[in-house]
Amino acid sequence: MRITNSMMSDMFLRDANNSLSRVYKYQNQVDSTKRVSSISDDPQATMVALKARNKLSNLSMYQSNIETVKSYLTEAESAADGLNELLQSAYEELVSATSGSKNEDDLSLLADEIDSFKNEAVTIGNTSMGTSFIFGGYNFAGTTDGVNLTQPFSINKATGQLIYNGINLSKVSWSEDYEENVDLMLSYTSGISDNTTALDTASSDSYARDTLCQNALSGLNNLVESGKQALNAAVKYGIDEGSDEYKRLYTIIHGSGNKGESGYVMGLEDYAADLYNEISKELASEIDPDNTANAFSITNAKAILSGACELIYNTGATEGLDYSLSEAADSVQALIDADLTAEGALTKLANESAKRAVLQIGYGHSMEYTFTGMDLMGSGTENIYYILDKCSAMLRSGDSEGLSKMVTEVQAAQERVLAFVANIGTSENRMEMLSGRYTSSELNYKEMRSDAVDADMAEAITNLTTAQTVYNAALAGGAEILQTSLIDFLS
Repeated sequence: MRITNSMMSDMFLRDANNSLSRVYKYQNQVDSTKRVSSISDDPQATMVALKARNKLSNLSMYQSNIETVKSYLTEAESAADGLNELLQSAYEELVSATSGSKNEDDLSLLADEIDSFKNEAVTIGNTSMGTSFIFGGYNFAGTTDGVNLTQPFSINKATGQLIYNGINLSKVSWSEDYEENVDLMLSYTSGISDNTTALDTASSDSYARDTLCQNALSGLNNLVESGKQALNAAVKYGIDEGSDEYKRLYTIIHGSGNKGESGYVMGLEDYAADLYNEISKELASEIDPDNTANAFSITNAKAILSGACELIYNTGATEGLDYSLSEAADSVQALIDADLTAEGALTKLANESAKRAVLQIGYGHSMEYTFTGMDLMGSGTENIYYILDKCSAMLRSGDSEGLSKMVTEVQAAQERVLAFVANIGTSENRMEMLSGRYTSSELNYKEMRSDAVDADMAEAITNLTTAQTVYNAALAGGAEILQTSLIDFLS
């Protein structure tokens, strides 16, 4: 085969170009520190690198969301701690009020302080993180009418009731209060009835007086006290005291009309007083035989309790009444239920639990970073504003027995707040664990991506040096070939 100068020149140029390409390749690796700069360099390594990059991108988003969640949790914990301190102060004030050393003015001042705690509790409920309300549920950004921003919690200035995202929480609380007291009232009725029946076969006057009548009196007093609380709850809810339904229940508890005058209807409170007076008498065997008119009488006690049972059950011709205790209580309950239904309060309240802002912190895994107002403040008879409101009213009325019970309620509220803080702490620990796991995963995926596409710099520099040497040698050899010309052949 004849080798021409043209063939040698073409071969030289082709080989020199290949050498230059290798120089360019290794120079690019050294400059960029990347072994793979395009898919064609290593398709399999490129796929591994792309998968690692996607994972790293997701992990970066998850880490950012976790940091956001942790910030909100920290702020929520701080707010809950503040509410716990507020309840502790309220507890101390109530204990002081029940010591018996406070006069009316002192109690009024304590009531004013409890009222300030109520307002502070609402302020804590409106805690915000930037422009977001932590306890706003779905309303974490606040609602606006185009001009004003509406916080989740507010107070109805006319009624003093607590409103949350348009829901009247005070009404819900007083509704539950009413139901609970009605249930208590009705729970005492069977004991009163049983003791009344047992008087017919009492073994002795002393047993009738000291056991049966005492038990019946205790039940009556408890029933009356629960009835008073139920009536108060109805009024606080907003039931009109002039309504027929309210008057019916009021009459059974307190009676109606002017005592001693014609048309007066005795209430359970009157029957309890009469029974107390009866069992306060001595037994006939213990007093002067000629003075038995003032002795305890089973007949009189039976008549008093029978009248009370007629009032409770509407079993006889009770003058002026044609309804039972349960019917009267149910009629007031019907007014409350109709109002709550019209407002849709219970439905809205049930839906609130699902209305929280969430952030994705993992594949198919989200975390709530805001809370509802009920998470912090409680709902129904566990609502902190409602509890403090009752404390304030009892301080102003001097209800020492009621205040003693409220001390326990405040302690229970503190326990619920502390449980909420503990749950936040659990969530914070969980975020820390996830963050640590993601940090470890980031290192793994970065190493995977580096192994796939990063250049071994020592090897890349060696390859570059070798390629440059080869290229320079090719240029030198080529120079000798290109020096041959037509003159050389003619000489």
